[in-house]
Amino acid sequence: MVQMERNLKGFTRYNTISGYAHLFLLVIIVLIGTGGLLYYSWQKGLIKTTPSQKLSPTPTISLNETSDWKTHYNVEYGFSFEYPEYLVIQEFGPSSPENCVSGKTPECVTTYNIYTLQIVDERNVNPPENSGFILDISIVRNNLDKNSKQLANLYAGMFFDVPEVNELLLSDELKGFYYEDNISGMGYEFWADFKNRDDIVIGVTWIKNNNLANQILSTFKFIE
Repeated sequence: MVQMERNLKGFTRYNTISGYAHLFLLVIIVLIGTGGLLYYSWQKGLIKTTPSQKLSPTPTISLNETSDWKTHYNVEYGFSFEYPEYLVIQEFGPSSPENCVSGKTPECVTTYNIYTLQIVDERNVNPPENSGFILDISIVRNNLDKNSKQLANLYAGMFFDVPEVNELLLSDELKGFYYEDNISGMGYEFWADFKNRDDIVIGVTWIKNNNLANQILSTFKFIE
């Protein structure tokens, strides 16, 4: 009787192990078959893969986009840029330093802007909610004998409490330093040295995340 029980236990253990082995073998066969089917489908083009796309960190412009753009020339200060013909350029003369309260406005830091050019889109404008402002370029009299980085740091710290400015290349010829207007949160301010002159600097302001402003600024050139 004891021998019979031992035989039955051994037989049961054998059947269990044998069952696991068959199940494992069946799983292997299914996996091999599925893999083979997928490989065959991929080879025959039934399964298509999509190549990964790289996102450009900055907007790029093509010749087709700017082929009908106009060119603005400023002979007095020696620069040019391109812009869409539907935009309007407004020009302003010098601001008056006598009207400044020292330390309260940027004009008082470097004396005053001697020339400002503003680009606006007057289509569907609904003031005061939307002024149509795109960007402005200012020529600033530099009476502090500072370069553009020093002036950018001065403005950023004094008026926007920004501890440090960042270098930026707006075009092949316009390289300078910028900081964010963290008071309104709407735009950026940029300072650059003027080509072959140290008595004036260039100041640029534009709306944050405005691709059109970036495209216009990328066409900026100094001219003789």
